[in-house]
Amino acid sequence: WTYERAAGRCGACRVTGGLQSFEVFVGVGDDGANGAEDEASGEVASRLIAYFEGLRDYSLKCSRRMRERARGTLAQGEDGHGKGPSRRKLTCVTAVEERFFDRGPSHSPSPHREGDNDNLPREGHFVIDAFVDRGGSRDEGGRVGVRVVLEMYGHTKRGGVAIDRIRGPLPGEKGGPIEDGADFRRGGRERHARNFPPPG
Repeated sequence: WTYERAAGRCGACRVTGGLQSFEVFVGVGDDGANGAEDEASGEVASRLIAYFEGLRDYSLKCSRRMRERARGTLAQGEDGHGKGPSRRKLTCVTAVEERFFDRGPSHSPSPHREGDNDNLPREGHFVIDAFVDRGGSRDEGGRVGVRVVLEMYGHTKRGGVAIDRIRGPLPGEKGGPIEDGADFRRGGRERHARNFPPPG
């Protein structure tokens, strides 16, 4: 018999309710279509990192890399056959608790600290993958639309609560911390919100 640690990303741990995706419009320079889209998606990824790592209630650490989204994760306008945008490699900002960041295989959680147990995956109580997709749409002001798709995995009750609190302030009816202006789309519906300055 060999002990096997729980997987950090599995269907049983996937959080499927609540906010799953949203669109942010970003003002960028006029460097041509592809250049503007790349600049906008890079800016949104940087804002996501600044938001996650700047939270007061949670000490989070982020990584940024190119990854494919999980199968079965679809955003608005995608088909259900594993083709198109759902299988492309996208910029992914992954957020975990800092004490679980880049943890080696031999590192074990403390069973006496904040609900840790021996079955926790290396990512800890939760992991949030925020995929940044350069949509290419433009608003009336010429800002570039960037869609963010969230893949979230809660491994404990504590992790599920943390996910809800972390994603809560992201673009919603009263504005969000990574917006470039007052207009964005959430879940396919137009929303209007207060103007929040970019973080940093």
